[in-house]
Amino acid sequence: MEELMGTYEAGFQMLWNFKAELLAANPGSVVEIDVKKVGGKVYFNRLFVAFKPCLDGFLVGCRPYLGIDSTFLTGKYTGHLSPR
Repeated sequence: MEELMGTYEAGFQMLWNFKAELLAANPGSVVEIDVKKVGGKVYFNRLFVAFKPCLDGFLVGCRPYLGIDSTFLTGKYTGHLSPR
């Protein structure tokens, strides 16, 4: 498997190259690599990627929204409980 896919260590080192390539191809994007340090060793934890066009689209299309809902009362007292 190592011969075919490479070592985990080599793949881990390529994460920062991957981040640099993503940012070069998509300026303004957000790429975060989270690692854990355990006993002096560094381990990959998670990766977050948000492309600039997606961020812009979300900010342009996102509108303020406040939703208030009611709930059914099903015990001794029945009906609706809703905010006024």
